[in-house]
Amino acid sequence: MSCPVEYPKEAPIDCIREVARIVRGGRIAAERSALAKHLWSVQGYVQRLTLGEPRPLIGAHEPCGDATALLALETLERQALAQAEGAVQQALPIPLAVLLEWLIQKLLDALRR
Repeated sequence: MSCPVEYPKEAPIDCIREVARIVRGGRIAAERSALAKHLWSVQGYVQRLTLGEPRPLIGAHEPCGDATALLALETLERQALAQAEGAVQQALPIPLAVLLEWLIQKLLDALRR
């Protein structure tokens, strides 16, 4: 049986911006449904980048804070925009696995409210 939903192949820039806006504005509780919807797309994109190849993740990592994760989201957005123009990729300030963990934690926090 095949999965009916594919991971996003292109960066969901609008969703990245919405997640950042909601978190930055302290609107997680007020916009829980919108956060979950946008996080789903961002999470899928990051999961494809992180887990797309059947190889294990190497090394342990520490959780990151909102500021670092938001910086990573902004970098991811710039990468997606630059990729369309053929520019050189910029390294994220944290591993994608750490960003994925942060995204999932934000969704879990929203579900608990």
